[in-house]
Amino acid sequence: MILQELPLQIKNKKINIYVNEKTCDVAVYYLLYDRKKKYVINTGESHSLSKNSNYASIHAEQLAIKELSKYNLNKNYDIYIFKYNRSGNLKMKYCCERCTNLIKKINLEKRIFTCNNSKIESALKENPIKSVGDIINLSKIK
Repeated sequence: MILQELPLQIKNKKINIYVNEKTCDVAVYYLLYDRKKKYVINTGESHSLSKNSNYASIHAEQLAIKELSKYNLNKNYDIYIFKYNRSGNLKMKYCCERCTNLIKKINLEKRIFTCNNSKIESALKENPIKSVGDIINLSKIK
């Protein structure tokens, strides 16, 4: 599968993303990007957690923030979250309610983006939805 390139100027082309056609509709990817140097700092993807965890999965936003915390949070680093469809085209991915709250808590609202075809836009929405995992966890509590 040939993947659509992200609409970013990237000098180092350090994008190590493996996309499986069977899981591409589930996996969400993140990319840490130094907007001043136009370098990719790191990439990764969401993944499921064990049955013993309080959550069903760890989101790409959470992983990106954890990775970003290894660096200086006040630097020129942006987070991009996105998905691919089965044809290898970019799909936008908005943050869920839990990730939105986390992002706002650490003041990263203006530094998290998604890709809508070849356009870059904020990954935050006005009224974010709960993730499927959070809905499942809430139903277990009741």
